[in-house]
Amino acid sequence: MIAKGFFIEPTIFTDVTPNMRMDREEIFEPVVALLKFSTEEEAIAIANDTEYGLGYGLFTQDVTRVHRVMPKIRDGIGWVNFYHPTFKKCLGGITNNQEQVENWDCMVSKITSK
Repeated sequence: MIAKGFFIEPTIFTDVTPNMRMDREEIFEPVVALLKFSTEEEAIAIANDTEYGLGYGLFTQDVTRVHRVMPKIRDGIGWVNFYHPTFKKCLGGITNNQEQVENWDCMVSKITSK
């Protein structure tokens, strides 16, 4: 245990289900939780069943799926075949995290500054 919290080495958790605490609460990197799904609709439902909605990664070889699925996911930012918070200090989520609108100016500033 670290002085004010816990530390987990880079870890991949498999067989995680939507009712597990580690899926309902946020664990920041270097941890990833993998959930199984059977259909595209189920995957979208799992992705949207979040309190904070900070970000997500969509991994697929089907570009048509990207254009079909991404607009249906209600999260702050999404990446395709990649996952990295490019503007981490600027972005919030869009569900229970009110920082999204407040941080929009920060993100635009970082993108447009020289």
